Amino acid sequence: MEAEDMLRQAMEANSGHISPQLARALQATENAWRRVTAKYGMLTGAEVSDLLGEAPGGPPVKRQDLLSAVRGGVDLYPGFQFDRERGQILPVIAPLLELARVNGWSPADVTLWLCSPITSFDGEDQPVAHLHEPQRLLGVAKDTFEAEW
Repeated sequence: MEAEDMLRQAMEANSGHISPQLARALQATENAWRRVTAKYGMLTGAEVSDLLGEAPGGPPVKRQDLLSAVRGGVDLYPGFQFDRERGQILPVIAPLLELARVNGWSPADVTLWLCSPITSFDGEDQPVAHLHEPQRLLGVAKDTFEAEW
């Protein structure tokens, strides 16, 4: 019941109306982040520096060249965006981030999009499964990020 009590306290602390739809949406988003974390891991800035062979030390700095999300008050970086054997950022990440930036998508939004099944791929794959097909992935991302409703 601890989670239920924590949720109840958070809702009580909010002076505005919380619709059931908003509560469900927030929980669905949290569940999505937990799936990303469980499947790919979320690295701290220090872990990223170590993975990339960069000199450690100094205060943590939010990296603009990586997909990231603030979780528990800390900037974290999904593990799928690295070639761990080579200690490098996958080449598709920079153009994907630029495409997101010019279309008003946050790195966190892109991360959740990458890890959600979409109909643009056969079998409704998640875009993250296509990180090694940069042209195809960037084409689908462009269509998605620039879509007007």
